[in-house]
This record gives sequence, structure tokens and C-alpha cells, in this order.
Amino acid sequence: MLGNRHDAKRLLDAADLVVHPSHSEGLSLVLIQSQMLGKPIVATAVGGTREVLAADSPECTSWLAQPSDAQSLAASINQALVAVAEPSSEFSEKLLATTARMHQQFTVANTAKKWVELAARLQDD
Repeated sequence: MLGNRHDAKRLLDAADLVVHPSHSEGLSLVLIQSQMLGKPIVATAVGGTREVLAADSPECTSWLAQPSDAQSLAASINQALVAVAEPSSEFSEKLLATTARMHQQFTVANTAKKWVELAARLQDD
């Protein structure tokens, strides 16, 4: 709703909760960046969102809403706001673990390594 911004990191830094109600998504950089900053997230279950958020993991610090379902989105936001308002030590630890996982998984070196491995597998085929 804010249009094209050049200060997205500053906005994410200031956020207590990131809400990402997309109708279609491949690999969302917003979700990756938000997790790198240790932000809890409410997102719609589309495309690669479930995988990026590790939604099926007990360490998940995000809430998934059904796409195109305002009631599901509102319920997920309400649940997240309760958790964010008075975070338990367990939730805070999960946020730190998620941040560490994202910094490890989405480094330039790790991404380059995966591209090299993919290229080698394709060459072998």
C-alpha cells in the first residue's frame, strides 16, 4: 500500500508483525527478509510460503491464513497479535532460531554453492 520504497529494511525493522496477504507467490523475499530480522509473520498459504516459513515445523513463528479469506486472515492476525503482545520465552527463542536458520540458509555463499551443485547434477544428466 506504500508503493515502491527504497527504505524497506527500515520499515521492516520498525514492524512488530509482518502481514503478507498474497494471492500468488513463488519465493517471497519479504518473508525471507522479515525472518532474517526476527519478525513474526502472518501470510497466506500460497506458492512457496509454507516452505519459506517452515510452517509444518514446531519451530515455526508464523501464522498461515487461507488465501482470499478475510476471516481467516483476521483470525491469524489476532492470534499473532496475542503472541507478539506478550511473547513467551519459548516464542522468543523460536524467533532467534528462525533468524539464525534464515541467515544460514540464504547467504550468498550458500546460494552460490547450491547453484554449483545444481549445475553439476544437470551436467551429469
